[in-house]
Amino acid sequence: MITVVGAGGYRGEVSGLGSRLNPAGSTAAGREDVLAALGVWRVATAHQLWQLTRPGSRDNKGVRNALSDLQRHGLVVSDGFTRPRGQKPPRRRHAAVPAPAAPPGAWGGSQAATGGGTAAGAGNREEKARKVWRLTPAGIEAAAQLLPPERTMGGTARGAGRHGAGHAMAVNETILAFIQPRPAAEDVDQDEDGPLDQGLPLPVDQEVHGRVASRSGRPAGVGSIASWTTEVVLPVTGSVSAPAKGSPRPDAVLVAPETEPALPFLCVEVDTGTETVAVVAAKFERYRRFFRRTVNEAPPGQRRPKLVPFWRTLYADSGREGHPPVAVVFTGVGPRSLATRQEQLGELTRTHWAGQAVDPSLWRQPKDWYSDYSDAIPIIVTTLDLLREHGPLGPVWWRYGHPGEPRETLADALANPDDEQAYSERRQRRAEAEDARRRAEEDAREARRPVCAGCGERFSDTRWSWPDDAYPDLCQRCATEAQQAEAERCRAEEDAAAQAAQEPGRRGFLGRRRRG
Repeated sequence: MITVVGAGGYRGEVSGLGSRLNPAGSTAAGREDVLAALGVWRVATAHQLWQLTRPGSRDNKGVRNALSDLQRHGLVVSDGFTRPRGQKPPRRRHAAVPAPAAPPGAWGGSQAATGGGTAAGAGNREEKARKVWRLTPAGIEAAAQLLPPERTMGGTARGAGRHGAGHAMAVNETILAFIQPRPAAEDVDQDEDGPLDQGLPLPVDQEVHGRVASRSGRPAGVGSIASWTTEVVLPVTGSVSAPAKGSPRPDAVLVAPETEPALPFLCVEVDTGTETVAVVAAKFERYRRFFRRTVNEAPPGQRRPKLVPFWRTLYADSGREGHPPVAVVFTGVGPRSLATRQEQLGELTRTHWAGQAVDPSLWRQPKDWYSDYSDAIPIIVTTLDLLREHGPLGPVWWRYGHPGEPRETLADALANPDDEQAYSERRQRRAEAEDARRRAEEDAREARRPVCAGCGERFSDTRWSWPDDAYPDLCQRCATEAQQAEAERCRAEEDAAAQAAQEPGRRGFLGRRRRG
């Protein structure tokens, strides 16, 4: 429960429900959801809060009731509109592009997220001015109790709605497109298909869940509103509370390590076409200065420093090579300008996202190389319309350095297909292929190896290499024995021949008889 002091000085519980404290009849859960959302967004319309917190409700009446009661308690205030009163919407310079059809009950219904009936683009601003709500100082304290305890709460965004808060609205729409809110069972209007009997057992809940699933039909999203932070400063020097001048300030930061692929630290920039591409590109030099910053984490008394990136002391590491990724979401201009700005940003930031080519191949080895991304920033870009239609995990991303078409999924966009790991895998595959070729040659050679006709054993390599062999069918041992037997036979024949040659002479000289 959150204790608040009302505008009249009385105290009450935000989580309590009473006609005196909450005359609009809002629920405690609805008020807490609105507070938590404004604690992240800073400024938002009731329409956006409805899309985020109660996407299954028929309209935003419940959210407006919560805002009314919170305003009564002095926790929220509205000080502007998405378009100043009396100002006409800009003339359309391009034909309206029909927004993608959304299933009934999905956030925004068949309307575009900005409130009109066409997709966001140049000249397609929302037709209706909506109130912009923000937190008061007391509201910031109340929202801090609903968000993670380590969350740093920003200011009240006072005056943000006086000029329409166009960029803040685009950031909110981007976060909605990332989250892709799905209606929960308790958010479905129970009188849509006829009143449901609250006394019925579990099968009624299952029926509600089935109707919610059929109504949502949205692509998969990433994280929740608590996964996001706005007004974040990434200090290039100094501390988070006292950053140096020139520190990057992303429009939003997503921390969703539980997703696949893991996103423990994703910076998001929303480009509405109000800045030049050169100004947007200059932000990435500040990002690189922050990512390159290191701190010494060596224990006291250790002389050798242990340098680690400073950002790892604030956020977890994804395990991917290089710096954390930065996503740029383009909106607010026509299709041709969207494509041009994406291409121009890629050219101007080439030195920040491109890897360094490395050729580790040695002499007499096939030439091969890989890209070193240790000092590169993965920059992924998309448009808000694509993000709404397919979700952040769908094929909506263009990673600079990858082919622009077709678009990639988030997992493919964050992968490095030509990094050192890919080179090691290629080298391993080449080594395995060489081993397989060598084994095949050895098997074929073994199949041709002769077999000794004497003992049946296969020839040794030495025996097989004998030139002009007199015993081609015998192994080395059998051939040696055959040679020895042949030599003995030859010696025996020679001895016999010599002995036979000596016998006649011996009879003729010494053995002649004398005749009387």
